[in-house]
Amino acid sequence: MKNTFVKFAFLLGCISSIPAFADEYDNYYVQYMYENYVGKRRARPVEFDILEQNLKENKNIQMPQVIDEKDLGNTDTKQTYHLDFDTRFYLQLNAGVSQLNKYKLNFANYSLNKAKMENDTNEFSYGLSLGWAFENWNVEIEANKVKYGKVETSDINKTFLIEYNNKLDIMDLGGNITYNILNPKTNRLVPFVGVGLGYSIFKIADFGQVWAKDGVPVEAGTEGAVATNFESGYEETNPWYTKVMAGLNIAVSDRVNLLVSVDYKMYEDITTDNNLEFSDINSLNANLGLRLNF
Repeated sequence: MKNTFVKFAFLLGCISSIPAFADEYDNYYVQYMYENYVGKRRARPVEFDILEQNLKENKNIQMPQVIDEKDLGNTDTKQTYHLDFDTRFYLQLNAGVSQLNKYKLNFANYSLNKAKMENDTNEFSYGLSLGWAFENWNVEIEANKVKYGKVETSDINKTFLIEYNNKLDIMDLGGNITYNILNPKTNRLVPFVGVGLGYSIFKIADFGQVWAKDGVPVEAGTEGAVATNFESGYEETNPWYTKVMAGLNIAVSDRVNLLVSVDYKMYEDITTDNNLEFSDINSLNANLGLRLNF
């Protein structure tokens, strides 16, 4: 009877230990695979059934690392929201407003003083850029166009002229190098600075009023002289320019960026075929750009 009781107790102990063995097995094969998951075991993916079977067969497998939903707000999990790139090509559309600052004009062919020219409006500008991004550095080529419809004179000797104005049609073709102050792979708002060098197609036309008699310019006060309108055709010249710039690059998505920037351009002096001498030409520009990354 005693032996029977011992056997019965041993059998009962084995049966009672089955849940413990099952729990240990479950902790090893299942709970470990669920440590990065939010939810209950009944929601386990089918892939983990396969992993469990592979573990039973003693196969050497790599356990998956899954990001917990509650950790998505951590900075570390959001650092590389951009694609990992060494270089990236982009196309950028630009639009903005340009203010031509005062410049000097010397009427070398006439008995007139030097004049100061000043644009009376802010003009619309537009352009296109093609570039390559190298993390903290960008290299790009650009084309921009702006047209100043009326640039007026001041402090002019009115021996002949009553009014003198310029029209300027400017196309800039050049290259820029910019430096990103923050890493664009880990920051959505990236300030930048840069410099540029380029070649301009400058088209200049004159218009205004002059004292004239029988269609010929004469000195003011000449008998029979009247104010006569005049306008020349466009004359083309090609000065170089340099510029400095600063702005903010805003990542809308991995493929789209919005850029806000300002730049200051300085043009070399110009002498036209009519011996008009332009000097100290510069402009201040505010731009908005839409960049498409490839």
